Amino acid sequence: SSSYIITNDRMRDHHFNISYNKIVKWKKKNIINYEISKNLPKLFFPKKYSETFQNLNKYTCFFPFNNKENKLQWFFTKIK
Repeated sequence: SSSYIITNDRMRDHHFNISYNKIVKWKKKNIINYEISKNLPKLFFPKKYSETFQNLNKYTCFFPFNNKENKLQWFFTKIK
């Protein structure tokens, strides 16, 4: 993405004419959230990849899941 929006607005009331899935995907790729602590801003950029099911080709898939430490891991499977 070449442009971002810095906001903490969840934009719930801005997508009345846009499909829900499209706006969710767009928000995940284009919104930078922030917090301010002791007058210093901290920015939270979108991830460079999607944490959703990934289909590499018709035989190879990746599934995301959270492990016991609540860290994201990927399960890889190959279908023959």
